[in-house]
Amino acid sequence: MINTVNLVYEQLLKGNESRERSHRHYPSGACANIDGQFVGKCRRATWCEWHNNIEKTNPIDAPALFKMQVGDLIHNHLDNIMDRALLDKGFEQVPDEDVGNEKAFIWQCSFLKYPFSGRKDKRFKYQDKIYTAEWKSTYGRGTDYIKKDGPKIENLLQCAIYLEQDIYPINDIILMYAARDTGYLFGYFISKEDSGFRLEHMNSSKVEIVKFNFNWIIDAIKMLEEYLDGDVPPPKDYQMNKDWQCNYCSYQKWCDNY
Repeated sequence: MINTVNLVYEQLLKGNESRERSHRHYPSGACANIDGQFVGKCRRATWCEWHNNIEKTNPIDAPALFKMQVGDLIHNHLDNIMDRALLDKGFEQVPDEDVGNEKAFIWQCSFLKYPFSGRKDKRFKYQDKIYTAEWKSTYGRGTDYIKKDGPKIENLLQCAIYLEQDIYPINDIILMYAARDTGYLFGYFISKEDSGFRLEHMNSSKVEIVKFNFNWIIDAIKMLEEYLDGDVPPPKDYQMNKDWQCNYCSYQKWCDNY
């Protein structure tokens, strides 16, 4: 008898085989130093990803891959629903040169050696503003955290890059969280202010200004770039048995033994 459970898991792992990545900075892996505290993607982990000869000692397993792909399905489903809802409310889709919903972009920030590379969902225009949407899925304690404290800092760093880049100009980002265990949705309008972000909470009508400076991202990435072309990794940004980020790192044992 064929074990279809193992077949599915094997297929998931086969589709997630390591591949050589271009030397670019990805918004989903952004980092920053905020008031002396490092946040975002560990720079040592990014260094490992750029050095393709370093083998993952803690690769992501099949069940985790399945959960990630369920998140992608939720993203696509809700994206289609919101497309129709926005058009019904008078939003107009901004015509772009590429075909398809997502738009790939490469943005060379003048302060960095390597460019940013990302993909943005379609843009919509309403009155004099251009919007794009960013979907995230969450569950359990992650939902409680967002409900209490607002967007995750990693997601705000990603939004900061999208708002700063000028390849696909954007005025506001609609950041949406979907709790996949309860079906509850959280929404935020995010725009740039001189002192940081203007954050509108859709679920509570709360409006706040979140202090932020884009140079915090640039300074953190500049430090990473000092190491990227060399054979010595940057210092650890997080510590094993202290920071949760290490528990999800594919290079955990390599880093601990280095």
